[in-house]
Amino acid sequence: MMKILLINPPFTEPMGPYPAICYLSGFLKTLGRPAAMADASLTVLLRLLSREGVCDVAAEIAARGGSGDERVQAFLGRVDHYARTIETAVACLQGRDQGALARALRPGYFPPPLEARSAWATQIYYNVQGFEAELGTLTAAQRERLLASSAPLRSAFGTSSETDEARFRASAAIAEFAKVIQLAIEPDFELDAYAERLSDECASFDGLRARLQERDGVIDRYVDDAAAELAREHQPDVVGLSVPFAGSVYGALRMARRFKALNPAVTVVMGGGWVNTQLRHLSEPAVFDYIDFITLDDGERPLACVLELLEQRREPGQLCRTFARREGRVVFVNDARERDVSWADTGTPTYAGLPLGQYLCYRPTVQAFQRIWGTRWNKLTLAHGCYWKRCSFCDTRLDYINRYEQVPIEMLVDRIKALIAETGESGFHFVDEAMPPALLRRLAERLIAERLTISWWGNARFDRALGDLAPLLAESGCIGITGGLETASERTLALIDKGVPLAQGARICHRLAREGVFVHAYLIYGFPTETAQETVDALEFVRQLFAAGALHSAVWHFFGLTRFSPMAQDPAKYGITLRPAVTRPFSNYLVEYDEPGGIDHAQFGDGLRRATSQFRLGIGLERPAHAWFAGIAMPVPAATLPKDFVANAIATAGA
Repeated sequence: MMKILLINPPFTEPMGPYPAICYLSGFLKTLGRPAAMADASLTVLLRLLSREGVCDVAAEIAARGGSGDERVQAFLGRVDHYARTIETAVACLQGRDQGALARALRPGYFPPPLEARSAWATQIYYNVQGFEAELGTLTAAQRERLLASSAPLRSAFGTSSETDEARFRASAAIAEFAKVIQLAIEPDFELDAYAERLSDECASFDGLRARLQERDGVIDRYVDDAAAELAREHQPDVVGLSVPFAGSVYGALRMARRFKALNPAVTVVMGGGWVNTQLRHLSEPAVFDYIDFITLDDGERPLACVLELLEQRREPGQLCRTFARREGRVVFVNDARERDVSWADTGTPTYAGLPLGQYLCYRPTVQAFQRIWGTRWNKLTLAHGCYWKRCSFCDTRLDYINRYEQVPIEMLVDRIKALIAETGESGFHFVDEAMPPALLRRLAERLIAERLTISWWGNARFDRALGDLAPLLAESGCIGITGGLETASERTLALIDKGVPLAQGARICHRLAREGVFVHAYLIYGFPTETAQETVDALEFVRQLFAAGALHSAVWHFFGLTRFSPMAQDPAKYGITLRPAVTRPFSNYLVEYDEPGGIDHAQFGDGLRRATSQFRLGIGLERPAHAWFAGIAMPVPAATLPKDFVANAIATAGA
């Protein structure tokens, strides 16, 4: 039987294994095909965040002739301090060493921030001093005393545990080290992304290919070593690489290259979320110098077909949604007779073989919702696709949105029980596009009836029914709901076809929060034809939600037009004109467009982000919404949304 190895490539996610390989492994198990799994993302990250990693980074900076940046010089002057404490930071975030937690709480244990206005230093300061004061006005001695003291964090975390504070300090130390790598070695480096720009912005494969051929820095060596170790340990015949994000592409290709160098006979298959959106029109043959097959959409059927092809049980023309190179050209094979595996038949995801105790509970902010974001959860999907699938900016033409399919509630509960038994953990993140309210009701009722105690969170549309379900969901173990409020203008919401009016969104958020459920909102700015007035009113709406305790966290995303959305099919309806199509042999997802008469939306981004980051900390809520945009190159009107809009919405219908 063929040896199959499924891999999460660097740099994917430090908090837990991205679940695609767990889903695929569970499916292959139903076919009697056991597959090994490995998280190279974790392997490379832990090596980098070690005494060896700190010393190797310092050596590479020296080999490059150093850096004139004051922050890098500050690091070089404290290399021993970083090397001595970095593994304590990791152990603290892994929760495996009480001594590490105690050391992390000691004032001055970790190196001081590289700059006065570093993100974590600012959070500490604002929690004590308030918004109007500026951290940069302090003397160096005052700043050092403030940041070394435990008092500011005691104030920031309030009744939160010392464990949260220790993890915040440890996360800050790791973030500072990552910043050094970014400044001195790899400008395109993040803890969960590497060479992201090359993957996201390049229409051709040339940039990635040049990087793969020319670079051999410390991180590249670590990636190569991880692949070599996996090759020695597993001796795979087939390697499956799941690439969910742009920041994972370079690491995946580099690992594929190393596997091929060690064993030219190995077959490498690549799929994943990024592939499914970016490479649907792939025509670049050079990609196949590294990869043998690239699959689209759900990977179960395409991977099964590839395995049968390798076993000579099917012909090359009988593949499912798969790219390959034949006679120097890229071909796409999609046998119409092949059907996707039903959601009920995909099996239970499995984490067998993954080092679950080594992931990092990363906490880079003091906001309480970070306890959810920065923790490892068992991942499970309640229903495939989206039950609404009408939002005009969404990829509604693609399978991961368009094909909606549920499984029996009994099967869902059985999968929950199986994952608890396998992992020993009762926390779940339901990774649906939008959890269906009717299914949530049945699930909550079954969990309560069976006295199955779990904690869970997931993404939902702020459907009217969700508000009525809030008490039941909380009783069943719901601790958090994320959802898209999108814009805060009735006009643009109608264009989006969200089906959630402003007042309804406010009421649902408040009902959930009232039951002790943390609420996080996704927001869009720069939606075509959005005016400055609508942007200011959107921030005012968000301010009122935070002030009312109806929202605990939020993030703004700049609008991007995708080619698989309804907007791209009917641009005139949304006041935009598509630019002439350009042939892109590689990455091909976002569509360029013009907005006649539109404003420069991007200039609002900094104010929106700064305001929301302060709102999360309970700061700046008395400041007028328009004041956050001081200094931009256009007049900014005052908010016209009534000051009591959210309060009145909450009070409506006895909410």
